[in-house]
Amino acid sequence: MDSIQRLFIVIAILVILIALPRILVFKKLNINPIFSLVPIYSDYLLFTKVKVNFTAYLILLIINIITNGLSFIGKIAALFAGFMLLRVYVRLARCFGKKFFGTFLLCFLPTIGFLVLGLDSSKFDETKIDDNNIKETSSNINNNINTQNTDTNTHVKLTFDNSLVNEPIKNTNNTISVVDLLKSEDNNTDSNKVEKYDDNNMNIGTITIKSNNNYTK
Repeated sequence: MDSIQRLFIVIAILVILIALPRILVFKKLNINPIFSLVPIYSDYLLFTKVKVNFTAYLILLIINIITNGLSFIGKIAALFAGFMLLRVYVRLARCFGKKFFGTFLLCFLPTIGFLVLGLDSSKFDETKIDDNNIKETSSNINNNINTQNTDTNTHVKLTFDNSLVNEPIKNTNNTISVVDLLKSEDNNTDSNKVEKYDDNNMNIGTITIKSNNNYTK
């Protein structure tokens, strides 16, 4: 085997080691794996997926190339481009639920990091891209819960087909709030304590709901 053949084999192995991990990760990102082999465009797809500005990154690379990376501006451009690439890897690791070790591999040993990421069972979650999205999602959930818990303007009645529906509450003695309706005597809310009977009556905890819309405890 001559030197040219050996060189070809080495190059082929390197291409496989570099390309295979990216193919696996792109597949998990629901991106056509073939695009992972396309220079520049594959980076564009990756940056876009984790919402990092690829245009700015490309401009910084062009500045570095034009200046040969030797001038002060070229070095600064290369530095900022590197930070942007690290940001992509950090966000990618976060979206896949990776902690310190997984993030470290992606940032400083990307070939190994991509291979591990592509072979494990983790799934991409776009809502984890940054802390602001996580806080906003959590806030929305809490607001929805608080709205439901403080809504005292609804009550539950039993319809003819034994289904529960919400209606505006009327300040009468035969209506109770949803929260009170689902509370048993031990003060534990449990909506699973529901039993149906042939006479169209329902028991929720210690509360009996009759088909004539009278509520008794």
